[in-house]
Amino acid sequence: MGKKKNPQLKDLVKKAGFQLESNLNHAIKEKLNDKDFSRLVFNTQKKTELQKLLGNFSSAHNLPSKDDVANTAKLVIKTEEKIDSIEEKLLEIDAKLNEMKSLVQQNKKK
Repeated sequence: MGKKKNPQLKDLVKKAGFQLESNLNHAIKEKLNDKDFSRLVFNTQKKTELQKLLGNFSSAHNLPSKDDVANTAKLVIKTEEKIDSIEEKLLEIDAKLNEMKSLVQQNKKK
C-alpha cells in the first residue's frame, strides 16, 4: 500500500520555496547595488592591493615589513621579560650573599 501524496501541501511548499528564493535574490541585488557596500568591497580590494605593493616595495628596497617589525617587537618584549627574570634572581642571590656575609662576620666575632 503506497502512501497518498498531498498535492496541496506539495504546492504550498513549492510556492513557499519560490517566494523565499525570490526574496533572497531581491535582498542580494539590493545589497550589491548599495553604494556603501560597493565602496566597502572596492576599498577592501584596494587595501589588499596596496598591502601587496608595499610588501613588494619593502622587499625590493630591503626595508622591514609590518610583520618584520611586529616580530621584532615580540622578540624585544620576550628579551625584556628574560632580563627582568634574571635581575630578580640576581637580587635574590645578592640578598643571600649579604645574609651569608653577615653570618660569617658574626661567627668571626665569636
